[in-house]
Amino acid sequence: MKLNHFLKLVRWPNLLMIFIVQYALRYLYILPKLEALALNISINHFQFFLLSLSTVLLAAGGYIINDIEDVASDSINKNERRIVGVYMHEKTANNAYTFITFSGVLIGFFLTMFYDIKLIGFINVFTAGLLYFYSNTYKCVALVGNLVISILTGMTILVLLITEPAALASSDIKLFLFGFALFAASLTLIREIVKDIEDIKGDSVVGCKTLPILIGSNMTKWIAAILSGMLFFILLFIQYSWYEKIEFASQGTLPSNLYLVFAFLFLFITIPVAYLTVIIIKADEKLSFTKCSKFAKLIMAAGIFSILVFYSSHII
Repeated sequence: MKLNHFLKLVRWPNLLMIFIVQYALRYLYILPKLEALALNISINHFQFFLLSLSTVLLAAGGYIINDIEDVASDSINKNERRIVGVYMHEKTANNAYTFITFSGVLIGFFLTMFYDIKLIGFINVFTAGLLYFYSNTYKCVALVGNLVISILTGMTILVLLITEPAALASSDIKLFLFGFALFAASLTLIREIVKDIEDIKGDSVVGCKTLPILIGSNMTKWIAAILSGMLFFILLFIQYSWYEKIEFASQGTLPSNLYLVFAFLFLFITIPVAYLTVIIIKADEKLSFTKCSKFAKLIMAAGIFSILVFYSSHII
């Protein structure tokens, strides 16, 4: 097996995204905010690297076990992209899953026992177990599998809050991270529902009871579209409320850097979410649902980039 096949198996772009999100939130938001509030951090650079590494390892293990369990359905849904059973023997994949997942759990308990970073060891065990049962059972249960993945996506952000007592002491940091986690989880939920429509053929063959199999692709896409539409209006409401609050505090004169932030959020996140809603409604075949799924990932990437926009505007 070549390295590129292994990297495809663990979805390296997704792992890189997790790593970037955690580091961006830590060093472009949490630390500057704590410094401004004169609060001391509890986790040093090395400890945070291990924390982020454990998250990435657990995610990589989750992707491997998911592909192992999906050999039958993937041979129908995306046989040309299948790694397990084609480029990697299933036993080798299982060994890789065990080693990578165990490493992630071990790092978590190392941080808990030797550096007193509370809960991370237990969070990692819970995450590893949830990913395993998702691949074996939950992903084939309507909405349950979708919710599990969206919750775990949000947890990759909230773990930064849970493991840093100084951040928990700041209401501003808690509000920002909860909002960011909710955005990521909501977008993931929409994307997972759309992906179930993409994979309906293979999932039905192996006996899965996903939402599109139970109620049909057309009804399911409307559920995804409604969720996307709700996210659009929530984003619009939050930005409008935030704008009014800042405008009132500044007596009607907003600094130019704030206009840049609002313009970015509106043009590259809020409007794209509205467009996502439209293309979900119009989607009627596998290729068009694949387009919706990829576009949702682009919005997520814009959300990550927004951290840099907030940082460069000096408003965090």
